[in-house]
Amino acid sequence: MSYIVGVDAGGTKTETIAYDSDGKQIWKECTGFGNMVMNKEKAIENILSSIEKCIKNLNKESLKGIYLGVAAVEVGNNKEVILKAVKEKFKTEVEVYNDAEMALFSLLKGEEGILTISGTGSVCYAISNNKKVMTGGWGHLLGDEGSGYYIAITALKRMILEEDMSLERSDFTRNIMKKLNIEDVNEIKEFVYNNNKNKIASIVPLISKMAEEGDNISREILKNSGNELGKITEGAFIKLGKPTNVKIGIKGSILTKITIVNNTFKDYVKSKIKSVEIIDEDISSCKGAYYLAIKNKIV
Repeated sequence: MSYIVGVDAGGTKTETIAYDSDGKQIWKECTGFGNMVMNKEKAIENILSSIEKCIKNLNKESLKGIYLGVAAVEVGNNKEVILKAVKEKFKTEVEVYNDAEMALFSLLKGEEGILTISGTGSVCYAISNNKKVMTGGWGHLLGDEGSGYYIAITALKRMILEEDMSLERSDFTRNIMKKLNIEDVNEIKEFVYNNNKNKIASIVPLISKMAEEGDNISREILKNSGNELGKITEGAFIKLGKPTNVKIGIKGSILTKITIVNNTFKDYVKSKIKSVEIIDEDISSCKGAYYLAIKNKIV
């Protein structure tokens, strides 16, 4: 039985899945982070280990290829480094892509189109007529609009506004202060400047819950998030030259799991792009390897 291997190497974990010639998952493994900017040597070690564990119980002679989607692979010589390391170790066909590009191939089943991702950060990646463009993805200091980090910082800035303008403390602010276990709004500075992006974004589920319960401040922040994600998607569409019959895949917990963000995003996109199909499917980015293998006629 021939098979191919897909790798999704991100900032939190490296997921590796083997698929048979019918696209059925036959093995899955996970290791630590695969983002080479974080620690190049450790990331490579994690990626190689994940692949090795995945194919350990499979027939190595039947492996037809390995396709990797790696975060920050476009930085410096990262692509060349990981390509060489995987080829040398596994002696098979190897292709390396940006992790967003691999996710696009997965959601759109190997077809061209647009992929918008919103988790802790946000980015939009698109391909049309072999032209590749990216919008967003500027990181939390320059952008990441519509992301979990954006939602959290916007919420904290709203709390600061109430404090600075001597406004009556809202239920919104009181609930977040309770979540953070703080007595004074000024303690926000310690929370933000002493924690990473993921920790700061951890208040998003509370904001989403408050929005579901009818809190207007929370709802407005989430609607703004949906619109901002719509804007970077529209930007990618424009960069592509406004192609017709566009498919847009969406990925990431903020965009797919928070109803207000999801609905606002879809309304924005449909108002700006005609003949659009939005694909919201829970599927591993690793599956992009299967569709690439079909395209390359190796399965």
